[in-house]
Amino acid sequence: MQQGLVGQIDDIILACGSGGTSAGLAIANYLAGQPFKVHSVSVCDDADYFHGHVDETLEELGLKGQTSSRAILTVHDGFQGRGYALVP
Repeated sequence: MQQGLVGQIDDIILACGSGGTSAGLAIANYLAGQPFKVHSVSVCDDADYFHGHVDETLEELGLKGQTSSRAILTVHDGFQGRGYALVP
């Protein structure tokens, strides 16, 4: 936000393997007033798994009840392949 990106970009899109970066970006974006839409493309597991991880993180931070993973993060699944550097 300090770099003046609000208004220049609308969405943040990232690959999601463990869910940690997705949780961090989605929660930080929420705490900053949600200037962006955060999208994760899962490379393993599914949307329910990652939303569960983000909801657990929200609970650990004392933010449970204020928001939920599904309110602050869109997880796109169905793009899992055989593994990194392997053609599906």
